[in-house]
Amino acid sequence: MKRLLPLLFLLLLTACTPEPTYTIEENKVIANIVGYEEACLDHTNIYTLEGEEWVWVNNYLPKRTEYTLDGEYNINMCDLATCVPIEYLIEVNLIEYVEVTPEGLAGWLMEFPAYETSYLEGQLKVEIPYYKDEYCMNQEIFTVELTQE
Repeated sequence: MKRLLPLLFLLLLTACTPEPTYTIEENKVIANIVGYEEACLDHTNIYTLEGEEWVWVNNYLPKRTEYTLDGEYNINMCDLATCVPIEYLIEVNLIEYVEVTPEGLAGWLMEFPAYETSYLEGQLKVEIPYYKDEYCMNQEIFTVELTQE
């Protein structure tokens, strides 16, 4: 019986975890997810419906590097991947990062990748990865489909 107690506890804990919920605000999806994420590694995917096919949209800025976004210098130096509880509402901006040539930027900024923000419209699908376990072993995907005007 002692061997079954940890398994029963885990089963009960999993059964009591609420399902994710979401709201849609101006140009963003806000998700309330109880679970865990891999800090520095998780990435939300956005797709647009083109004809009958979902096409991936680049809503990802590079990690561990420098870049310009809408003409502004940025640095993203996240370097410690760890499994952490999700303790906040997840906000997914409904945008695409379009890589552009760094024309018109100050000399030293031209050395970095350059992106511009473009707001998305039409039929969209948002996939948010998360984990129900504290070791980030069993990934779940929360999916939201919506029409953005």
